Amino acid sequence: MGGFDSYTSVNNAMVTSYNKEGFLCEAKRLFHEMGLGGRDGVSRNSMIVVCGKHREVSEALTLFCEMVMMGLEVDMFTMASVLTAFTSLKDLAGGCSFMLR
Repeated sequence: MGGFDSYTSVNNAMVTSYNKEGFLCEAKRLFHEMGLGGRDGVSRNSMIVVCGKHREVSEALTLFCEMVMMGLEVDMFTMASVLTAFTSLKDLAGGCSFMLR
């Protein structure tokens, strides 16, 4: 990526771009290559959206739980992204259960 791959914001934009194009494997690969030190709340939010689009609710929930445990900001966008992941499976009970936590 021309040396820009060390910038978290560039990587976040690439994850989002891969998602828009439907490239799940590439988005996951880049997210994992970022490593724990290179990921921020935006990185995790982006991957939650990717997981929701590709019906990987358990992975979206894992990312959400990591955010909470790490003390990263969980905002309305995060919550909406996790709930959207549940709607991709039409899992109303799971979404309600998540909201009651």
